[in-house]
Amino acid sequence: MVGIAYELERDTQPIEYFQVKRPPKVNPLGLETPIAEAVGSDRSQPCEQLLWWLSAAGSGSWETFQAVCSHLDLVQPRRLWRRLQLLGHLLAAQDGQHWQMQPPSLQPVSKNCYVLYGQRNASLQESLQQFGRLVEIPQPRRDAPPCWQLELQADAATAIAELRTKYPALAIRPVEAPPPWADWVATLKVVDWVPLHRYRLKRYDGSSFVDVPDAEETGFYELYEEGSQQQHALFYDRQHNAWYSAEWYSLRFLALTHLAPKNLSVSYDPNAQELSIPISQRWPLAYERYLVMQSGCLPRYNRTTEELIYQNIAPTVWQVIGEQLPFFDLEK
Repeated sequence: MVGIAYELERDTQPIEYFQVKRPPKVNPLGLETPIAEAVGSDRSQPCEQLLWWLSAAGSGSWETFQAVCSHLDLVQPRRLWRRLQLLGHLLAAQDGQHWQMQPPSLQPVSKNCYVLYGQRNASLQESLQQFGRLVEIPQPRRDAPPCWQLELQADAATAIAELRTKYPALAIRPVEAPPPWADWVATLKVVDWVPLHRYRLKRYDGSSFVDVPDAEETGFYELYEEGSQQQHALFYDRQHNAWYSAEWYSLRFLALTHLAPKNLSVSYDPNAQELSIPISQRWPLAYERYLVMQSGCLPRYNRTTEELIYQNIAPTVWQVIGEQLPFFDLEK
């Protein structure tokens, strides 16, 4: 009991109310319209901050990822979502609604040289610096976290053993090869029902999307809901009368394999160990990730040839690509 002169406010702490800004609902598997950005703008630091936050959280929803990007002033979160998957840091659910960080792992890229994939934190950074030279390599467009490359100064086997004793969660894991093409196609998510009467359809003809009255042919379609901003990208297989969902680049490449597989192009330079593909034929995530993780760096873009160039592609990697993607002639 207290006296009548007691002031309740003395033992309370008022909390200021603020409204939580929820990001708009969008499809993370779609593709955003490019936003004009300042030439040479460096987003490496906020992207690194994002990666550290994701590492601490461990997992979450697409909405959470989108909200953190907004807080860090990172535009086009869907593109960053894909880049983090290409770099081997993040694993996304098939429907694109949830994510999970990959555990930290080292991938050998050359003698006594390793690239770190997955989670990052200060403790791991300190441990790596004790056993070698930790180099941060900016991404070509500085639109993703830098590559962490560890150059071991002493005997690699001994240093790795001591490093794993100090940081048990760290794994030494080679890059996993992508699945054979037929197996990858079999993993595509089937959409049970598509109410076509609600949408205006456009079909990809190999270079652009053109209006079509209905879905009569196998191909890549964009569906626009009348009177709404909703837009969907789906692939229709007429033979099985089925619609499939996947990320935008995967669906476009799948369409190209049906339209004109002989026009698919790739070039490999064994001396420079570089592989180039036209940007208009960008590979599905699973296959492009295999290329990116060979170096830990996203591809360079050659504006003159309009090609994406991937680094550190050894002849053995080129051989795997030829086996898993049956569209390319390794002899050329």
